[in-house]
Amino acid sequence: MVLAEKDFAPDIQSGYRFVKMLLLSFLVLLLVFGAETAFAVDWTPCEGPCSDPYTQVYATSPASGSSHPPGTTVRFTTNVERIYNATYQLLGHYIPFTTQVSTSGGSGWSTTIISPASYCIYYPPSTSCTSYPPYAENVDIVIDVTIGTGTTRVTVKLNNTIGSGYISPVFYFDVTGGGVRVTGLTDMSGTWSGSGDAANNDDVCIYSPDGSYDLLAEGPTYSGDYVLENGADKIPVTVYWNNTTGTSGRSTLDSANNPSLSGVTGGHTSNETCSGGSTANISWKALESDLLGVPPGEYTATISTTVSTP
Repeated sequence: MVLAEKDFAPDIQSGYRFVKMLLLSFLVLLLVFGAETAFAVDWTPCEGPCSDPYTQVYATSPASGSSHPPGTTVRFTTNVERIYNATYQLLGHYIPFTTQVSTSGGSGWSTTIISPASYCIYYPPSTSCTSYPPYAENVDIVIDVTIGTGTTRVTVKLNNTIGSGYISPVFYFDVTGGGVRVTGLTDMSGTWSGSGDAANNDDVCIYSPDGSYDLLAEGPTYSGDYVLENGADKIPVTVYWNNTTGTSGRSTLDSANNPSLSGVTGGHTSNETCSGGSTANISWKALESDLLGVPPGEYTATISTTVSTP
């Protein structure tokens, strides 16, 4: 009986290992990749001159350097303030304005003046305006801009309606970065065999007028690593970017310390879809040791890649 028990034990252990490996072979890995293009907003609040003795223009929001994806609507706000100036007070204490907005360059842009299209700012408050809605001392000009493609300038002109002696302030903001585009990203899935590392890669197209771009990769992280997730269970993965096709010479995108690359070269310079080809590669790898430490199941992650002009 003792010998029989000893002979039977290895069979149980062997069967256990077979079942575990069989189950692990059904561990499905899927990385979903998305692409965004970022537009940077840069204010230039004056275009000589920006103010007269009575009027000062302040660029308030959004902040210069802020990023916005194409197709979204961004609300721009600037404040126009009436300044009392004793030297010029004989010219009057109020100025009625109308607002004009125009765009140049790029395509697919739209602008809407939210408020006000016409107004009068005055100082001191006891002075009345006529014909236009009065605003004591200052008013916010609010404009909705739907981001298009290409590089464009949105110009706002405040036309005074009482003629000489008053300057019509002009200010503008540039929205740049729309010339860069990423296409060809596909979801990368696979079933782990039960041994060895798991990995996959995808060639993609990066278009940039001068061939250069900045890159940012964002996705779920845990303890400084990108991760595939299945509920509370997580598998660390390393994500890589290469400025050419294939994985040779690729750069690691460290989710904690360096999720971005600056001044990457190699983008296609003449066609937004790389004439049907590819110029770069994104890839990932999960280590066998990490895969063995989680139960079988479907583990997924969505990595968003944003490209912009350097």
